[in-house]
Amino acid sequence: MRQYEVTFILASQLTEEDAEAIALSMQKTVEKKGASLAKVEKWGKRRLAFSVKKNREGYYYLFVINGAGDAINELERKFKQTDEVIRFLTVRTDIEHKAVEKRIKQRQAEEARRAAKRDTASSSESSTNARAAAE
Repeated sequence: MRQYEVTFILASQLTEEDAEAIALSMQKTVEKKGASLAKVEKWGKRRLAFSVKKNREGYYYLFVINGAGDAINELERKFKQTDEVIRFLTVRTDIEHKAVEKRIKQRQAEEARRAAKRDTASSSESSTNARAAAE
């Protein structure tokens, strides 16, 4: 199962209730396609870095979605049809999580090799010291 982070911005002319209603309809769209929402964050009304469709502010939302690509395609299609959505960005994050897990395993294996090397070096050093003391 793939994981996606979808961030979208709604126009600032909307009331907070209207923005919530649009976000809820987007959630239902995702769920209808069989995907699950792992996290929904409302970041609130924020100032944009630059003007987008004559808007200087917007309502920001973040969805973390677990599911297939067809749910994302449907969601993006709905974003494009909805005039109140002024920007959106979808990022597939499961690839990054797998890469991080792989790096962690590599580091753990390297640490285990180093520890084994230290143990063999210290045991050979102690046996050399014992022979020297016996003579």
